[in-house]
Amino acid sequence: MFSNKRFFTIVTVITLMALLPTAALAAAFSVDGWTITYPSSYSSCNPVDNIVFDKGDTTNYIKYRFLRWDYTTNRGIELGNGILYDDAVVPFPYGSVTGTLTFVVDVEVFNTSGALVTKGGQQWKITCEPPPGGEGCTPGYWRNHFEDWPPTGYSPADIFDTVFGTAYFTPTYTLGQAINQGGGGLNRLARHGTAALLSAAHPDVDYPYTVAEVIFMVQAGMIDPLAAANELGCHIP
Repeated sequence: MFSNKRFFTIVTVITLMALLPTAALAAAFSVDGWTITYPSSYSSCNPVDNIVFDKGDTTNYIKYRFLRWDYTTNRGIELGNGILYDDAVVPFPYGSVTGTLTFVVDVEVFNTSGALVTKGGQQWKITCEPPPGGEGCTPGYWRNHFEDWPPTGYSPADIFDTVFGTAYFTPTYTLGQAINQGGGGLNRLARHGTAALLSAAHPDVDYPYTVAEVIFMVQAGMIDPLAAANELGCHIP
C-alpha cells in the first residue's frame, strides 16, 4: 500500500509528464535511496524541463549541480546547484540553446553526519536546429576583405577573448590573427567563430544566427554548426 507521501510524489510526476515537452522526465537513476528523474535527449530551441528528486525512505540528503558540458575545455559549466533534504521538483536552467548541447545533473549523497556516501549523475542532449537557408561568409572571405569589417562594428585589432568572453588565448590574440589561423581544435574555433561573428554582425549578410548566439556557441565550443553556416555563401555589395 502506498503512503500519502509516495502517492503524492507519483501524482506529481504524472502531472508534470503531461505538462512538459514530449521527452521530459523520460528516464531516472537511483543513488543510495534517492531517485532522480531527468529528460532524455530531444529537439527544442526553447526547452522546459524539471528534474524530480524523490528521497524514498533514506535519511540521507543530497547536493546537486546542473551543468552544461563544454567539449572544448572538457569540463562542465555550472548552471545551478542546491541542497535537498526531501522530495523536490526543480526547473532545469537551460538558458539559450543553439545547435546540440549536452546537459548534466550531478549529485552527491551525504549521511546525517555530513559524510559523503556516494556520487552519481546522468546527461542528455538538447538540439536546436538553425533556420534553413540564409547566408554566411567563409573565413577566407573575411581575411581577404578587411574593407567589409567596419559595418560589423568589429576590427581586426579587437581582442578575441574580450569579444567572446572566453579565456582561450593570450591577452593580445586578436580577431585578425584568429581569421588567419590554420589548423584544427581551438584554431578552428577561433577562425570560424570570428567569421561567424562578422557574418552575424554585417547588415548585408542574412546569417542564420545572431551575434549573441554566435558568442554563446563559441563559449560552448559548438563550432561545427558555425562552420557549416559559414559555407552558405554571401554577397556583400
